[in-house]
Amino acid sequence: MAQLMLVDDEPDLLDVVGEVLKSRGHDLHCCSSGRDARARIAGPATIDVAILDWSLPDVGGRDLLLDLQVRQPQAKVIIMTGYGEAVVSSSLVNERVVAVLRKPFRMRELLEIITRAVG
Repeated sequence: MAQLMLVDDEPDLLDVVGEVLKSRGHDLHCCSSGRDARARIAGPATIDVAILDWSLPDVGGRDLLLDLQVRQPQAKVIIMTGYGEAVVSSSLVNERVVAVLRKPFRMRELLEIITRAVG
């Protein structure tokens, strides 16, 4: 299955979503901060899909998206936000950003987006 990176500062979201994604056979790396995500992005492992919280306290989603574009150009991106799509600049949304999910979201919706992203 796919190599996924899930980034969120909410431990409950990481636990619940992480368990579902692992149960579906995905190889998952969870990051609880932007710093953790940056280290993963810079590492040697390939990321197929990055699921990013747009509003992290230490490194914002925009910065992580730019890091992914440079270091993991093949990665598809799903942005999660509690603020709606309006916070994500249209200039950053391109063929690599496959969806913007408003929190709370349905797990089924996330799974469908991941399936389409890894094609």
